[in-house]
Amino acid sequence: MNICTFIKMEYLVANALVELYEKKQVDSISLEDVRRYGVKVEEVLNEKENSRAILLYSNNYTKEFLQDYSDWFELVNDCVKIRHGVTIDDIRDHILSYISLDILIALLNENSLKVINVD
Repeated sequence: MNICTFIKMEYLVANALVELYEKKQVDSISLEDVRRYGVKVEEVLNEKENSRAILLYSNNYTKEFLQDYSDWFELVNDCVKIRHGVTIDDIRDHILSYISLDILIALLNENSLKVINVD
């Protein structure tokens, strides 16, 4: 029996920006880098036996994400940027604290982080 895991855009953006900010003081990421990161996270999850991961990434998901998380992020020149006044702890508390352990491990996987230039 395969367990299906959905990789949501808010997980990708939140974790990518937390990692980028903490390691490089970078507060934005391009939509293309978010997509590439998501593809790698999906690959990492699908390597596990009895696991099936599906990346939820499209123009519609992007619009929904930007509406739902407009208090934390904004779109600037095809990049998602942390809003002024939002802290990394805010992002962790409001978004990352709800992620399953399997997704979190895949988001923090060394090969996944390499896609967004976090070493």
